[in-house]
Amino acid sequence: MVDIDTLLSWNPEGLAAVGDELNTTRRSLLDLQDEVWDGRPTGTWVGEAAESARTSHDQRRDALNDLVAEIAPVIMAIDTASGVLSTAKQDVQNARQTIMGHGWSLSTSGGRVTASPPADAEADEGVEQAVQTAVTAIADALADADRADADLAAVLQSAERNEYDGGSSTL
Repeated sequence: MVDIDTLLSWNPEGLAAVGDELNTTRRSLLDLQDEVWDGRPTGTWVGEAAESARTSHDQRRDALNDLVAEIAPVIMAIDTASGVLSTAKQDVQNARQTIMGHGWSLSTSGGRVTASPPADAEADEGVEQAVQTAVTAIADALADADRADADLAAVLQSAERNEYDGGSSTL
């Protein structure tokens, strides 16, 4: 489970920038589609060397298709994760301000998020409700961040294992 310090140390804006850069690279690869097709040896070239060249070209085209196919889900996962993490980070910061603003202390020991009133605090139902809402917001934000982290890791692992097949036609 993601903890508060870990979440606050993450850089969702930097993650989004990586996604943008990957998208730019993907577009550059897609722009090569015509050149890839035009680079295939023509049918007028015959013989063993010609067939070998066409086979080699087709293998490289298929590898490029796979690369482009791997990039698309990674970009989507990065965009999703960066948005979720940015929101979660902001939610935690806002909730911590609410809790601390009322003089309460926050604890995340044992994987649970709790808040304790100051020793000299008088019971105030409104404050208790605001603090409990903030505690719930932190717990929800941490769970969202944990899911986003796991989802992104799963997509990256699938890409690393070459589980995305780009086929053998266009990029």
